[in-house]
Amino acid sequence: MSPGRHLPRLSAVRCTLGLLVALHAGVVAGGCLLEREGGLDAPADGGVCGDGVVAPGEECDDGGETASCDADCTLVACGDGTVNAFAGEACDDANDDDTDGCRADCSLTSCGNGVLDDAEECDDGNDDDTDACTRGCLLARCGDGFVQPGAGEACDDGDGHNDDACPDGPGGTCQPAACGDGFLQEGVEECDDGNDDDSDECVAGCLGARCGDGFLRLTGGSPEMCDDGNAMAGDGCGAGCARETGACCEGQPGETSSCTLGPHIVPSAASLGLDIPDNGYPGMVACVDVTFPLTGCGAVAEVEIEMAADHTWVSDVVAYTVHDGTRVDLVDRPKLPGLGDSSNLSASFPITFDDDASTSAEDLGGDVVGGTICEGNSACRYHPDPGSLADFDGASPAGTWTFCAGDGANNDEGTLEQVVFTIQTD
Repeated sequence: MSPGRHLPRLSAVRCTLGLLVALHAGVVAGGCLLEREGGLDAPADGGVCGDGVVAPGEECDDGGETASCDADCTLVACGDGTVNAFAGEACDDANDDDTDGCRADCSLTSCGNGVLDDAEECDDGNDDDTDACTRGCLLARCGDGFVQPGAGEACDDGDGHNDDACPDGPGGTCQPAACGDGFLQEGVEECDDGNDDDSDECVAGCLGARCGDGFLRLTGGSPEMCDDGNAMAGDGCGAGCARETGACCEGQPGETSSCTLGPHIVPSAASLGLDIPDNGYPGMVACVDVTFPLTGCGAVAEVEIEMAADHTWVSDVVAYTVHDGTRVDLVDRPKLPGLGDSSNLSASFPITFDDDASTSAEDLGGDVVGGTICEGNSACRYHPDPGSLADFDGASPAGTWTFCAGDGANNDEGTLEQVVFTIQTD
């Protein structure tokens, strides 16, 4: 009997000859069966697994589990389903599936062994937390507390907040916080809408939009008409960033407005030298177009037109202006029918058509018989007749303004030298 090994107590030996002999243990006669408490064991000539003797049917018997022999007296083999700790096996599930917790080499699966198991997101076999697979065999992600330069991260404080110096919460970038990243940095930014549009409620520098910041805002609760970078009145853009009466304020959304106070003077080129053909009206007239150069204006409130022309015998003169489909006749052969007026127009002494003038264009020339209008009698301003410049009130000043001068009788002609529109908006 092997040292230290205790076999079960035998109650008796039953032989085939019927001889009953009381035995204690260990000696078995040939052809007899060993009867133990609880039943029969292996045949006597087969031995007992664990007795240290390799018997028929046993691959080995080292008297117990050893590095080469399993406890069931079979040779040690990883994959046989028997765990042999002496052979260095930590497990043995009798298959070669490395992902089920027990690897094919009978070692337990573990994070960092380089083998991807079912419970792992990754396993690159190292403990480098700056690559794509971190400790715990989790895929690197923004917010895991590890900076992965290869993934484009510049920071990762692992606190899951997007309102601090490193946004690493839901949707975070793991880039140092910066104005325009769409994350409001507490105590640093007033706002951050994630865009560079300065026409909305969050402008450059992540500051909340306000009147006088120099950014024309078109959205939000109080859209601006203008924003010239200050909140002072009297410069065209007044308090509350409203366009002042008569001003034109230009500027693209998100840019600083440029405001011009009225009245707005729009001249044609000087020294035009356009012929006013003798008796050419209405078919042949001298016309000039001027374009109102400003935007961001109110509607037309008042118009004045200055005409510089050379022409003899003023009673032959016809003049009118057209804008946006509306025609206003300024003068139409004054003092006719009748004797007419032999006074002359001189480009050196321009006359002005103004609805507020006290003298009608029908009296053009006055008592300057044969003389030069505006030079001799100082009457230089006339209200249109038969038309009225008030017909343009309420229209947009933008676009083309056309002025035409003609001659409606024989023997006189002239030239149109310059026209100046003065337009006041509301």
